[in-house]
Order: sequence, then C-alpha cells, then structure tokens
Amino acid sequence: MRACVRTLQTEKKHSQATEGEQRLFAEALSRSAQTLNSTLNLQEVLARVIDSVVTVLPSCDLAHVYLLEGGVAYLSRSHAYTEIGKAWENTNPKLDIPSLPNLLKTITDLQPSVISDTRDYPQWIVLPGAEGVRSVVAAAIILDDIAIGLMILNSVVPGTYLPFHGERLQAFANQASIAIRNARLYEEVQHYVDQLELRVGERTAELLETNERLQVILETTAEGICYTRDAKIQYANRAFYELLGYSATLAMTPADSWNCGELTFRGKMIRSLKPRSSTRRATTAPGAEKCNCTAEMAPSSARALRFHG
Repeated sequence: MRACVRTLQTEKKHSQATEGEQRLFAEALSRSAQTLNSTLNLQEVLARVIDSVVTVLPSCDLAHVYLLEGGVAYLSRSHAYTEIGKAWENTNPKLDIPSLPNLLKTITDLQPSVISDTRDYPQWIVLPGAEGVRSVVAAAIILDDIAIGLMILNSVVPGTYLPFHGERLQAFANQASIAIRNARLYEEVQHYVDQLELRVGERTAELLETNERLQVILETTAEGICYTRDAKIQYANRAFYELLGYSATLAMTPADSWNCGELTFRGKMIRSLKPRSSTRRATTAPGAEKCNCTAEMAPSSARALRFHG
C-alpha cells in the first residue's frame, strides 16, 4: 500500500514538473514573439531568438545561427556561454552542408535533429576546432517550405539533448523565420530608399551645376536678356540693364519689382526703347518681347517697357 502511495506521489510530482516546464516553454515562446516583433534589425532578431531559446533548453556551451546560401551555411550570429564555447565560436564561419549528414538531413526533411552523444552517432563529422562537442540539437529555419538557415546548440556534456528538445528548438526556429522575413523586407526597402536618396542627390547636384553654368553664360554675354511672366520681369542679366543705361547698383534691384510697359522707374518716366539695328541686343525669354534696342526717347508707335520700383 505504501509503495502505491509513493508511486502516486512520484507520478504527481513528475506531472507537476512537466506542467511547469510546459508553462515556462509557452511563456518563453510568447515573450520571444513579442520581442521579435519589436525590431526589424536582422542581427537583433537573431540575438533575441538565441536568448529566448537558452531560457527553456538545457544549458549549452555555444548557440549559433547559420543562414543558407546555396549549399553553404554562413555563420550569422552566435553566443558562447562558457570558455569552451568561446573556443568553438569562430572556428567554423561556414559549413559545407552536403558533407555533414545530420545537418543535411535537417534541411532536407525540415525536421529537427538531435544527437544525444556524438560518439554514438556513426556519421558524426568532427569539425576542426570543435572536437569536444558531445551533444547537439539543430533545427531548420523554414520559410515558404524551404530551409533558409539553421539554429544549432552544442554542448560538451553527452546526453544534454533529447528528442523533445529538438521539438522545442523547432518552435523557436519557426518564430525566427517570420522575423527574418520581415527584417529582410525592411532591409530591401531601406536599400531602395538609400538608392533613391543617392539618385536624387546626384540629380540635384547636376541641376545646380547646370544652373551655375547657365548663370555664368547669362551674366557674361554682351546680349541683354530678360525673362518675363504675367507682364512682370522675373530675371534680367547685367547687360540688359547696361543697354538701358542704368548703373550696376540699379542692376541689383530685384527683377520681380519691374513691370513691362512704358519705361518708368519709381513712377517717373525716364526713357523708352525703340527698334534699331545693333550688334548689342536686349532679348526677352518666351512670353516677352525680343528686340534690338537703344536707350532713348521712343516714338508713340514703339513697343515700350514699364518698370515699377
């Protein structure tokens, strides 16, 4: 009778412990989802995934994430938790997946792989610098039914990882795949924005350079040139003012304070323009008049300009 009671008590404790572990696992998954949704930086995403994993899986010496390109896995993020792990951390920055049976099976079957003791796994390949690895769990990071990466935990202690640890690691890897997709989309958008800003900057510089060249040409030509809009002069070069006999000081008066009509300045009629043949011409841009002119009193039949100060 006592033996039955002890058995029931043991089973109850085991059940309570299992429920506690499952609750902690669910809470860790929930926290992981929240933290992953709070950033779009790929390296931060990977770091947070690793931090979440190690809270619910047995202690490891090294946790790392590889991203796949072709048949090669490139180390993207890692975290060493012991001195041994630090020694392993950078020994294999890339992995040739086809030469590693356990990892090849993981990304082919899209199922986690667990090697409780590497010495009991006939196909185990000892990697340079990581000869002390005794227990390994790996899960594929899957996106659209294709493995895009691997999450791997290594331990120097044999028997550290069991099959159910692979299932838990896979749950975190599934979360990571969504976060990685979002981070990659964000990086693509940022790259497009950066390229667009670069092109806009280059185009703006080209327009400024063109404008400067045009300004030099307009200000150094002997031909008087002005641009009008709505019967108002918007721009006139220095030669235009000089052809009318005005000083350089007057030439600095804003062009938009001058109107076309009889030639007056500040309400007082000074002189007007009349056509004649000359090598020096005052020319208006589209929307204005173009004429050869001299600065003198014009007959009433002449087309004149009015300047208002």
